[in-house]
Amino acid sequence: CIYRFLAGGNVESEYHEAEVVLSSALEKVRSAGFSHDVLRILWLRGIVQANQGRLSEALCTLREGMRLAELNGERYWFSRFPNTVGWLYGELADFDSALRLNTEGVRAGRESDFLEPEANSHINLANAYLELGDTSLAWEHLSEGERILEREHHVGWLRWRFKIRLDLEMARYWIARGDTVQGQARAEDAL
Repeated sequence: CIYRFLAGGNVESEYHEAEVVLSSALEKVRSAGFSHDVLRILWLRGIVQANQGRLSEALCTLREGMRLAELNGERYWFSRFPNTVGWLYGELADFDSALRLNTEGVRAGRESDFLEPEANSHINLANAYLELGDTSLAWEHLSEGERILEREHHVGWLRWRFKIRLDLEMARYWIARGDTVQGQARAEDAL
């Protein structure tokens, strides 16, 4: 249910079902002492809350997960939290926080040798820089995100989701630069 939801489902009943499953799972893994699973569930729960527009709850959930990951020295799941929180701050138009957290997300992804959060952080950084009107820095991050997505040695992640996000940000970049032909082409690639 949860992975189907993350793969693109957005029906309200799926959000509700995901929350029920995550709440039950969190209770069980906490009582069993499985900290790795607690972090995964908190990350998923934060995304579910954010996608329902419950940003304050999502930020609290994600900050809790980030704090626990730091306390436990857990790098794999920790690497996902900064860019996810940074994404939310970008949605709130708090670009200073979005830039800081997504920059931390790039570093955390590199330190954990986990390309997914690193690529996502670059795409989020490009989004923030485009919002701030800095197409030069946006291009740097778009190029780095694209370079990461083209690497083949990490195959166990949802590369297609990040490719769609990259194409959408590339379309925004080209439109911001006044090149509607390339903007339209990248938007069509995203479709």
